[in-house]
Amino acid sequence: REGIRNRSRFYYERSISSEALQAALPDERTALLEFVTGRGGEPTTLFVLTRTDLRAHQLAPIDSLAPAIARFVRYAESGVEAPALASTLGEALLGAALRALPPAITQLVIVPDDVLHRVPFDALSLAGVTAVVDRFGISTVPSAAVARTLWQRGQRSAAGEVLALGDPIIARRGGLPAEAGAPVGRDGTLPSLPYTRIEVRRVARLAAPAHVRLAGDASEAWLRRTPLERYGIVHLAAHAWVDNRSLRRTAVALSAGDGEDGFMRPADFAALALDADVVVLSACGTAGGVVVRGEGVLGLTAPVLVSGARAVVATGWRVGDRAAARLVGDFYESLVTGASV
Repeated sequence: REGIRNRSRFYYERSISSEALQAALPDERTALLEFVTGRGGEPTTLFVLTRTDLRAHQLAPIDSLAPAIARFVRYAESGVEAPALASTLGEALLGAALRALPPAITQLVIVPDDVLHRVPFDALSLAGVTAVVDRFGISTVPSAAVARTLWQRGQRSAAGEVLALGDPIIARRGGLPAEAGAPVGRDGTLPSLPYTRIEVRRVARLAAPAHVRLAGDASEAWLRRTPLERYGIVHLAAHAWVDNRSLRRTAVALSAGDGEDGFMRPADFAALALDADVVVLSACGTAGGVVVRGEGVLGLTAPVLVSGARAVVATGWRVGDRAAARLVGDFYESLVTGASV
């Protein structure tokens, strides 16, 4: 527990000066955007920091945007295009700030607040024409202090091996946690994810040397008891449940056995000792969790960062294993050709 507390301290650092943050920015291409939301008629403020500048933009109160955000997320989850809504929210949240950025800026690191944690910023557009993701690489962080810590970690000195777990066997074995709300079949197991086998094998081919574990070998017990520091990439392709109301109802489902029920909960991830450049949580809704105003999202991603990862790739909603396999393949092909996460 003491080890977990020591690794967790960075996550709870409360304040950082703008000068210290500017010095920590990785390059002249990166800008940090931090939202501080206002409710009850109070304006929302967007702070934009680059190596040479700090600006504040006053935006509408978040209450006035919350219904549109909820609609946009529902459209995104269902795969329905909503260009007018994407433009309206893009202009309201990012328009003025992005137009004021120097042309050299190509990377946005966003610190959301309140319901903005639910916004897929990549899918917004400016003036109904330019998709934000077509111009910028976008990532989110829980806080500016966490961003600085992740930048200071730097990349591994050596690439490291790849660990890929897929298609675990999820049996009841005494009963799934009631909070999971899992689609259990008549035989007491969860449906298999056959395309995750294709997914992890493709990862292994593209990012060798790789260690692949499937079915019963993709177990919680193995993951928790194995030294993981040698792996530069950790990839989990499985079922997951992330409850936006309770941290107790959040887990990635791996194979049970050896005294473990198979459910990797947030505390289990925080207890791992990682030294990975990226952890990929290829499962449903793994970027979600309980939004605590001023704290960020309490779910799976923050514990993975606490455990030593430098970046986490996670999903905003439910995903099918076939589509995920295609996307993951494209992602790793880009990584091996030199693209950043």
